[in-house]
Amino acid sequence: MFLLKTLWLTVKFCFMWFFECFSIIRGFWHIFSRDTPRVSIFGGAKVKNKHKYAQTAYKFAHLCVKNKFSILAGAGAGIMYATIRGAFDENPDETQGIGVEKLDEKFKNHHKTLPFMDVDNFALRKWLLIRHSKAFAIFPGGIGTLDEMTQVLTLVDTKKIQAFPIILFGIKYWEPFIKWLETTCVKQGLLDKQILKILFITDSAEKAVEHIKKYM
Repeated sequence: MFLLKTLWLTVKFCFMWFFECFSIIRGFWHIFSRDTPRVSIFGGAKVKNKHKYAQTAYKFAHLCVKNKFSILAGAGAGIMYATIRGAFDENPDETQGIGVEKLDEKFKNHHKTLPFMDVDNFALRKWLLIRHSKAFAIFPGGIGTLDEMTQVLTLVDTKKIQAFPIILFGIKYWEPFIKWLETTCVKQGLLDKQILKILFITDSAEKAVEHIKKYM
């Protein structure tokens, strides 16, 4: 009985692993088969659809695809949904949402027409969103968004990735954070002030796209 149960669990695990790998490979193909430069967009899941940040995210993603950029984002609500929807409405083939298993399941089931794929942890999702992108846009968000933004800055600072454009949307939102970096971290010698010079802070989707185009 024990052997049969063990065998069943092994077979079940193998099937689950196979389907997970298939989903990831399909998502990889969708992401990396495109020749267009990729822009990764981060932001809070709690932002309401009618909020100005979500509306700007939709417009920015839409304009990016219109200007021959592909869009990567998380597969969730708030800024992530606005981003994927904005890009999808311009060209469904130029966007991919990357989610985490067992997170936002209700949301993803409600939006099955959108190009979502799942990976099993946040670290892999973050790696996919960062490693092969040529520009980054960060909208207001919470701890997760700050983690993603500081990860990008750390990789640039340590020269693990090139100093690609990094755009912060929401001047009033980010000003206190930037001021803290300048007056505390830089002042105490904990941060090189040069890293802050690559940040482009704006409220305009059009200005953000034009800024990215300078680097491409």
